[in-house]
Amino acid sequence: MAGRRRANENPPEADMTTLAGVMAAQTQLLQAIVNNQGGRGGSSFGEFMRTKPPTFATAEEPMEAEDWLRIIEKKLTLVRVREADKVIFAINQLEGPAGDWWDTYKEAREEDAGEPTWEEFTTAFHENFVPAAVMRMKKNEFRRLRQGNTTVQEYLNRFTQLARYATGDLIDEEEKIDKFIEGLNDELRGPMIGQDHESFQSLINKVVRDTVFPSNLMVLIPQTLDVILGMDWLTKNKGVIDCSRREVTLTTSWGSVMKATVDQDPQLFKRAGGIFTMLPMEGMPVVQDYPDVFPEELPGMPPDRDIEFIIDLMPGTAPISKRPYRMPANELEELKTQIKELQDKGYVRPSSSPWGAQVLFVKKKDGSMRMCVDYRSLNKVTIKNKYPLPRIDDLFDQLKGAKVFSKIDLRSEYHQLKIRPRDIPKTAFSTRYGLYEFTVMSFGLTNAPAYFMNLMNKVFMEYLDKFVVVFIDDILIYSKDEEEHAEHLSQVLEKLREHQLYAKFSKCEFWLKEVAFLCHVISAGGVAVDPAKVEAMTEWKAPKSVTKIRSFLGLAEYYRRFIEGFSKIARPMTQLLKKEKKFEWIEQCQASFEQLKEKLTTAPILVLPDNRKDFVIYCDASRQGL
Repeated sequence: MAGRRRANENPPEADMTTLAGVMAAQTQLLQAIVNNQGGRGGSSFGEFMRTKPPTFATAEEPMEAEDWLRIIEKKLTLVRVREADKVIFAINQLEGPAGDWWDTYKEAREEDAGEPTWEEFTTAFHENFVPAAVMRMKKNEFRRLRQGNTTVQEYLNRFTQLARYATGDLIDEEEKIDKFIEGLNDELRGPMIGQDHESFQSLINKVVRDTVFPSNLMVLIPQTLDVILGMDWLTKNKGVIDCSRREVTLTTSWGSVMKATVDQDPQLFKRAGGIFTMLPMEGMPVVQDYPDVFPEELPGMPPDRDIEFIIDLMPGTAPISKRPYRMPANELEELKTQIKELQDKGYVRPSSSPWGAQVLFVKKKDGSMRMCVDYRSLNKVTIKNKYPLPRIDDLFDQLKGAKVFSKIDLRSEYHQLKIRPRDIPKTAFSTRYGLYEFTVMSFGLTNAPAYFMNLMNKVFMEYLDKFVVVFIDDILIYSKDEEEHAEHLSQVLEKLREHQLYAKFSKCEFWLKEVAFLCHVISAGGVAVDPAKVEAMTEWKAPKSVTKIRSFLGLAEYYRRFIEGFSKIARPMTQLLKKEKKFEWIEQCQASFEQLKEKLTTAPILVLPDNRKDFVIYCDASRQGL
């Protein structure tokens, strides 16, 4: 019959002079490919469609178009589509505006140009849907990104979204961490600077943990007072309130009675809060004899000591200088004030150094601002000091038999150690008002904890392992009874006076039967887990990534001495930390997770061993042998 074609005949040629003709030709070619079923060594259109390739119409973000193209290329490669068929398969997934764009592009091509190659298609696609100008705009937006008024989560989402446009700026994980910290608000950025962050995820965990959450007060409608503050504190300290005299009498943990007076402003009683003026050392045995050790402010430059802070740089390091951070007017005024105070004490001085770090402010708990210097660039090129910080377990092993404790916290500890003169220029920081440099150790320098630990060990060497535990700027004095403690406390305070080291009285605790020290609670009964950490463990949700497993095990590992068979219990989770191991949270992992939480929340008080006596180990080899 004249109206039918034989099976091996080619279809009639379409009219290529019209848009309809072009579309008809493409449809005929696609049908031919489908019927071919890969007979020439390529995959069929049907095999390609079984991979469920996405369609594409338009994109609000350029990377959405880039993602579509990357997925299509991956699927074309997966089913081994021939180079000549790739464009035909891909354009079948274009819809709406994208389909219109392709029809217009084809119509505009020269008639003798032939079918477009895959390279021509991707080039044209990028020019239309992923323009270079927009990519540059997005990259610049990423570089200017700041948290501003958004939440940490909203900032993180935008950071992740824009980071894809600036992959060249984020060479490694460390660059990503630095960039994220740079965009945080001041109150969050400060605490993150100078810390070691194991990974980007660990940084996010810290930022979220350090976020301040407002707390609702308890309103008492029928009363004249709006809120009640500190009822649990008054109960604990046996508070007796004399409203007529505006006095609060407190009984300390060692039995001494102290009086606190409320400021005589009558308006205080109409507001829900009072200003308590403490008589800090009155009636406090031993401590009252050393008021000079607890000044309100450091008296000035520290004396010359046997130890100076040294900054050794990696060979070939050139000076690093950065432009100052922009600051609002109130911070600039605060910057002036704090620099003047530091200059008056001799802690900083004007500088002409080629180095220059940036300065920012961090809000303290009391609402005041603390000036911090961003020494991350200097820290990267500083040779790390290998002076060992003590193991927590080793510190606690010496507390056997102790029943009375005092804890001393040094004031602005880093400012109590001078910097080696030739290293002073390396500490320079740039401000709107000029360049300055520190003459004493500054917060944020990478080796500062190790150097201060070395100083403290030298100062208290004769008392260590006897009645003193030192960890950087924290000093713990322990004794068997109050008479012995009075002597020990006097010796420690005398040593601080001798070396002109000063403590902050408001952060010290004296004559305690139980003391919180380095995330543990120590008493005559032994060492226990800090209840605050126990609460954090109970609220921990099941990890969903290797990073979160590492965070959980990091905290649990800190308290492993309280958990019998810790390694065996944790093994299902530790297996997931291996690089070759695929992350799969199975039933055994959940059981391990829950068991560790239970063990920590019911952890016993550990009786401390007496290291002065011999240890004898008994083994029963009657069944399995040694």
